[in-house]
Amino acid sequence: MDLAAVSHIGTNYLREPDWDELFKGVDRFDVFLAYGSTWRQSNLTNLENLARKKGVKIRVFLPDPDDQHTVNTLATRFNYTHEKLINHINEAKEEFSALPASKDGSLEIFFRKGDALFSCYRFGSVAVLTLYSHQKRRTGVPTVVCQQGGSLYDFLVQEFDSIHRQSRRVFPVSSDTLEKPSKEAI
Repeated sequence: MDLAAVSHIGTNYLREPDWDELFKGVDRFDVFLAYGSTWRQSNLTNLENLARKKGVKIRVFLPDPDDQHTVNTLATRFNYTHEKLINHINEAKEEFSALPASKDGSLEIFFRKGDALFSCYRFGSVAVLTLYSHQKRRTGVPTVVCQQGGSLYDFLVQEFDSIHRQSRRVFPVSSDTLEKPSKEAI
């Protein structure tokens, strides 16, 4: 565990890690999740405060609700109808895009085609990995906190880089963001 620089492992992603502490002092936040309704509501104040912070950079990566394969895969995993999953994803996009933004900060939201194997969060030099369960019901899942300089953090940085390359930006929308996804995303 020393090489991975793991600082905490738990099974209740809503209470552990200490999300309030992770949001403090951060100027860059990346998140990749299926939709995160409960997590978003639990951390709404933290997200709003972060979005208002001068110079902050926030990137949100969500599954592409327009991609049938992505929707099929995740709806099956979560035991949801396609409509319910698509509604959850679109609700997440709307709630994240409604966060207050500082004038010199940035908030970007991306859709990615393909399966989501886990959720992950990067708070500057700290990252959190939350696994998904195969039980098709809500249950405790392993949640791992790791630090920059460790192999797990490095893995998650590489994952975020790859996820970013595979994604299309959907917020903010302008003519230069209406580009096609990279070849890697197809």
